Amino acid sequence: MSDNRNRGPHQARNKPFPQAGNLSAGTQNVTSDPIMGESISVSDERKTVILDEDLEGLEFEDKAWLYWKRNKTFIITLIAVVFVLIIGVQGWKTYKNDSFNSLAAAYEKAGTPEQLEAFAKANSGTALAGVALLQNADTLYEAKDYAKAADAYKAACADLEGQILLGRAMLGQAMSVVQSGKSEDGKKLLDTISANESLSGAYRAEAAFNSAMISLASGDSKTAKEKLEKIISNPQSAYWVQAAQNALDTID
Repeated sequence: MSDNRNRGPHQARNKPFPQAGNLSAGTQNVTSDPIMGESISVSDERKTVILDEDLEGLEFEDKAWLYWKRNKTFIITLIAVVFVLIIGVQGWKTYKNDSFNSLAAAYEKAGTPEQLEAFAKANSGTALAGVALLQNADTLYEAKDYAKAADAYKAACADLEGQILLGRAMLGQAMSVVQSGKSEDGKKLLDTISANESLSGAYRAEAAFNSAMISLASGDSKTAKEKLEKIISNPQSAYWVQAAQNALDTID
């Protein structure tokens, strides 16, 4: 085993710094070497910091000791920060899971339209609030209370923003307006839906089909034909392709 094994890291290559007692008597500015732990003059022109090139020739244990000596504060701080981040992320996930489970349990308990409406108001801005409003809107639509249904679907849209059910709520609002006797207003809503590329292709095709049927009923067969052909040419139209083709076959 080499003699370096028995030396301290500072003994491996660099010459020792002068002891405080070896400094000239006239020297007043004295500082402590951070590696050696010995006193040196600030006017001494020799290096007081060990650089990377100074580590050449040292064995691994010596290099590791010097690296730890120079960077231990940073390393300890970094470990502490990482630890805090891990704990924070896990805590946030746990909180979100517990919060969603509580919300889902409250939604399941809402069995009447009044309870669903109260749930939606208490939890406005959540997807489940939008689902509750959508459920109430469907009930109103089935009861042919189209004016109130349109309002309920519109309210559901606000809470379902960015959710897959947003297209369904928008369709419900548009068709409720149509059924309430405002065909042109409903048609505008349907055209907006069919042009919204962020929505599912099936929702867009359904909106375009209903808009085409309104155009056809008003005698505008040209517009209806154009909309139906567009549905057929779009591979995302799903089962509405066949419905559009059947309708197109009836147009002279």
